[in-house]
Amino acid sequence: MIQVHVGNLTGSNPATRTIKKGLLFNKSPFLYLTINNEKIKIQLKYLQKLAVMLTYYCNLLLLQQNLGIFMKIYNCLLFNGISESQIKGLLYYLNAYEVKFNKGEEICSYNKNSNTFGIILNGKAYLKKLDSNGNFSILETLIKNSVFSDAISYTATDVNYIGVYAQEPTTVLFLDINRIFERQNACDGHSTFIYNLMNYVVNKSKMLSERIEILSSKSIKDKLLSYFSLLANNNKSNTFIVPMSYTNLAEYLCIDRSAMMREIKKLNDDGIILSSKRQVTIINNEYI
Repeated sequence: MIQVHVGNLTGSNPATRTIKKGLLFNKSPFLYLTINNEKIKIQLKYLQKLAVMLTYYCNLLLLQQNLGIFMKIYNCLLFNGISESQIKGLLYYLNAYEVKFNKGEEICSYNKNSNTFGIILNGKAYLKKLDSNGNFSILETLIKNSVFSDAISYTATDVNYIGVYAQEPTTVLFLDINRIFERQNACDGHSTFIYNLMNYVVNKSKMLSERIEILSSKSIKDKLLSYFSLLANNNKSNTFIVPMSYTNLAEYLCIDRSAMMREIKKLNDDGIILSSKRQVTIINNEYI
């Protein structure tokens, strides 16, 4: 904790308290700077130098924060082809900040038209929809480096509530989406960021089309096999891990969990798949 005392003025923010012009006109000949309960007496004629030092200190903290964020988002697709210095500049320009969420906590709501734009730095979250009957369904699983935004994804309505919820302790990087598109004469890094964002939107549309195809299947068996086939193709292997619990999978496929588990057992008995907990192997290649 850092505190500044000049006359009757006391504050805990050195970047603002020491630079205020009011300090220059204080009659007290000394400024008292308290750092970790140790009071340091400084003559006011050295105030300008002190302000420069404190400003440098605050800028150094900001640089360290942005460097920490940079290391976490280095592999995010939105920053492909952007240099380290350009990424740091983007983080500053887009007002980037981190927020940590506990398991089960709501990260954001799509019903508030907040233009939220977030990147999962670590942890796991679900994009969920709550219908008018109180039933939850999972729209999307969000893992590290996943991007979510109410401006480029699902649209909430008066009868459906859509929100992002932390499935485990999760850290999110939020960006100011309004600043993404308002900048004129954008630098190369900003232009590349927008290009990557457009590619992300295209891939998101493809993902939504795949889910529509899965949900359009009439039977539980067909929904499961369509989903398993998609996982097999994405992993380029007949053996894969279902990326969610079976309870959440039932929500994702909009089916009853008990009926789904009976169908999975039947698929095993019929020799179509071989499953052990969340690991599934498609034995019959006709279903890939």
